[in-house]
Amino acid sequence: MKKLVFLPLLALLAACGKPLPGEPPAAPAKPGAHVGESWELVTLKRTDPPNIMTVVERDVSYAMCVDLARLRNRSVKPFPPIPDDYEDERVTRITNGVSTVVISQWMTGEDPKLDMEGDCGYRLKTARTKIVEISHAGKKTTITDGKVTDTEDIPPWPENAPRGKSTSDYTVDRTVNGVRMRCLPPTFWTQNTNDTLDSREMCVYYLDNVMVDESGDPVIVRSHVMSKLFPKFPYMGKDEPQSMRRIEQNEPNPYLVSTWTK
Repeated sequence: MKKLVFLPLLALLAACGKPLPGEPPAAPAKPGAHVGESWELVTLKRTDPPNIMTVVERDVSYAMCVDLARLRNRSVKPFPPIPDDYEDERVTRITNGVSTVVISQWMTGEDPKLDMEGDCGYRLKTARTKIVEISHAGKKTTITDGKVTDTEDIPPWPENAPRGKSTSDYTVDRTVNGVRMRCLPPTFWTQNTNDTLDSREMCVYYLDNVMVDESGDPVIVRSHVMSKLFPKFPYMGKDEPQSMRRIEQNEPNPYLVSTWTK
C-alpha cells in the first residue's frame, strides 16, 4: 500500500476543523459526534464452528464422492486440512461522518472444484483479496488488490429523506476487545425469536454519530446470528469488533484513492 504524508497546510486545515480540499463540509455536530475526526473500526466475521461452508462441502459432497469412488473401486485423495481462519473476513471501516472507506479481506481465487468422476480431489482457495471501497466527494471508487476497478457517481441524497436511525433501543452496555458498545436487550422483539435465522446479539458504538454508514445510520459493531438453514449443520455467524481508534492527523488521508493504490 502506498502511503502519503499530509502537507503541513492540509494538517493545519484539518486541525482547525475545516474540510480538506475536495471533501464535503462536515455535517452539523450532534451529541457524541467528533467534528472533523475520522475513526477506524475493525471487525472480524466468522462462524462458530469455523469454516462451516467448507465443512458442509467436506461432510456432504466429498463424502458422497468417496462412497461413489469405493463402489467403482477407485482410490481417493484425502480432503485437504482446513485452516482455522479459512473463511474469516476482516472488515475495516473508516469514517468522518461524511466520507467512508470500507476495506474487506477474505479468501478468494477460483472456486474450489470437486472431482466427482475421478479421485475426489479437492483444492482450497489459496489467496486473499483486499477490496477497498471509498465514498468521498460524490464518487464511489472500488480498488481491488491495489488497482482501481470501478468508479461511479454517488447520487445526491433525497432532500426530504431521513438520515441517521435512532439508537434509543440499544440500552445494554457492553465492552468487547476494548470497544465500548450499546446492545439490544435479549427481550427486544427481533432477538431470540427461534426462527431459522435468529438474531442473538446486535450492538452499535456507545456514542452516536461517530461510527456511521454512508446513509448516516449507525454501523452494527457486533452481531451474533444463529443459522439453521442447514438443519444438520447449525452455526452462529459472528461479527466481533477487534479495535476502534481515532485516525491521527499525521496519517495518510484515507479518503484519497492514491492512498490505497499500488
